[in-house]
Amino acid sequence: MEYLDPRDTIPHEDVVLNKVKDAIISVKETKSIMPPIVDLRTLIVIDGHHRREAVISMNFRKIPFYLVDYSKDEIIVGKWFRKVLHSKLSSLFVSSLKRVGDGDLCMRFQSISICSRNVYSLYWRLEWLEERLRGLGAKVDRDPVSGEEPPELTKAEIIRVAKTGLRFPPKTTRHLYNFIIPKLRVKL
Repeated sequence: MEYLDPRDTIPHEDVVLNKVKDAIISVKETKSIMPPIVDLRTLIVIDGHHRREAVISMNFRKIPFYLVDYSKDEIIVGKWFRKVLHSKLSSLFVSSLKRVGDGDLCMRFQSISICSRNVYSLYWRLEWLEERLRGLGAKVDRDPVSGEEPPELTKAEIIRVAKTGLRFPPKTTRHLYNFIIPKLRVKL
């Protein structure tokens, strides 16, 4: 664990403002934080984007981070499968679509082909579709085991996107660790 300025770390995912607000409340109430996880070479945030944004908004200059070597095989990029419970309206919407986007990289989402030229924009198209479905009354959840399978992401792609200053949609990546990272809050 090392204390770093959270502004020096590089996010690879966008955040949900309500989750940032929840993280702010948690930090204020407990005066502690579960340290975000960052790559020791690139300072790319691997886990803890909402906590990072919370402490930045609270003007913290140094907070604890767990530093890990992202290049090691002990860190795996997993997937968040999508589970959809449709409303009548969202079901009609899906049945009216055949294809979203253009490009050679495609994934199936129920009866729809979501396509793009790269994995970054493909994930944003998937996010767009999920938001439309939620707006039509569907429930879209992330599941670690089953559901609609998103495209594979590599560490290299995550690093490339983060270094360009872009961000994947919230909760795109799911990192798994073949070592123990303490789940302890650290006083601030």
